[in-house]
Amino acid sequence: RAGLDQAIARGLAYAPYADLIWCETAKPDLAEARRFAEAIKKEYPDQLLSYNCSPSFNWKKNLDDATIAKFQRELSAMGYKHQFITLAGIHNMWHSMFNLAHDYARNDMTAY
Repeated sequence: RAGLDQAIARGLAYAPYADLIWCETAKPDLAEARRFAEAIKKEYPDQLLSYNCSPSFNWKKNLDDATIAKFQRELSAMGYKHQFITLAGIHNMWHSMFNLAHDYARNDMTAY
């Protein structure tokens, strides 16, 4: 049966072999994250957890501003020590490449 129970079962099964356990979620949900973390930590208290803080989430639809502001700290307190935003890296890379290309067009090799 798909859902959080299945994710917990898989997390518990892989915990002895994995550095990090990650449960993909459909939306930012601290209660769901807490339930997953507590289930894993009950059996494997030192297990590191990972959370995808996806920009695909509709953050404002699901959370108020105060909850958004404390979201990462709350996750960290639950054991989610690896929190990532994959799209942020891509945006940062694109911005840097744009700046390099812009400078290169104007200043040739000295831009590099």
